[in-house]
Amino acid sequence: MADITLAQANALLKELRTEAAESNSKKSRGSTKDGAAFDLGLRIVANPTGKASFVYRAKINGRLKPIKLLDIGERITAKDLEAAREAYRETRAQVIAGSDPAEERKQARAEAAAKAQQARAEQTDKQFTVRRLCEAFVDHQSAEGTDGYRKTWQHSQWYFERHLYPVIGDMPVSEVDVSHAASILKSWDKKPVLRNRLLSVSRSCWNWGIRQAARKQLKVDGKPVTMAAFNPWALEQAVKEKPRSRVCPWVSFASWCRSFGTSQRARSATPSN
Repeated sequence: MADITLAQANALLKELRTEAAESNSKKSRGSTKDGAAFDLGLRIVANPTGKASFVYRAKINGRLKPIKLLDIGERITAKDLEAAREAYRETRAQVIAGSDPAEERKQARAEAAAKAQQARAEQTDKQFTVRRLCEAFVDHQSAEGTDGYRKTWQHSQWYFERHLYPVIGDMPVSEVDVSHAASILKSWDKKPVLRNRLLSVSRSCWNWGIRQAARKQLKVDGKPVTMAAFNPWALEQAVKEKPRSRVCPWVSFASWCRSFGTSQRARSATPSN
């Protein structure tokens, strides 16, 4: 079939869809119906589901390879037929030049999908803020169930709320670097005890987050987040603390008072020689 008119194209489309539907009713899996080539190689193909498209069967590496050019709706319009012919001419020129348009399109779709996935991952990472990381770490500590851990998570929460949240709480974890850690710790150089405790709990929080992210157990709205295997707190060192006066706990003091009173009474009751 050389050239084809719009009416002939629609008649061929109707015929192919009918044949495909009939084959689908006779077999468990219907067969695709392929019309005769026109315009030196352009074809109309219909499958049992009723979908149809313009296809070019190109000979690539000695094998015929169908290349879909354009989807067809309910009917073929003059614009569809002209667009299919233009796509056919461009594709045929690429094949003659030695390229594989189908493979190139497949690679382009794969690259687009990879870029979209990377964009979604970056968006998820931006939503994973320092506050979310710290809250997840505190939840982990509080779930351990022992009195020691309960005390630990309360201390962690206090340090985070007082010293991290006001400065970097709403910042994405991926954007926190050593300069942020150094700046926060420097403001507490005159209080080495507080500085060292803040450094310790922050470093532990980040190390825990890196491990959890590697296991894909850190999530935002059900989507796993990524954390670079670098702890911005790891380069900071603890500073020397001054000797502190030890305060006797009230319980120990009360016990000492009772034992002291008992010894005094026992001494007064002992007769003197």
